[in-house]
Amino acid sequence: MKTLVKAEKQTAERFEQREARKTKRGATYAAHTEGRAFCEALLPALAEFMLSREAPTPPEGLERVIHQLAPEDLAFVALSPLLHQIAIGWKRGDDSAAMKLKLAMGRVLP
Repeated sequence: MKTLVKAEKQTAERFEQREARKTKRGATYAAHTEGRAFCEALLPALAEFMLSREAPTPPEGLERVIHQLAPEDLAFVALSPLLHQIAIGWKRGDDSAAMKLKLAMGRVLP
């Protein structure tokens, strides 16, 4: 029993070290296990919404790029930076949150 507890503890420590290395390298929230789980849960509904008539019109100049993406990829482009900013927090006094989010989405585009 003691060996099993020790093995579980070592596994948890390795997992935490891997996640910490991802953060240190600058990985976004979606690259982490928890972030991937959130994306897997939220992406299908968001992708479906993006195909609907209620979805916002793409910004001028980006229509061609956006329409080339699969709905799931487009949903990820929108969701990944949002979840990342929520996870790391917003800093007061910075540029507008909306502008930071739009810039982050642009960096995620393939």
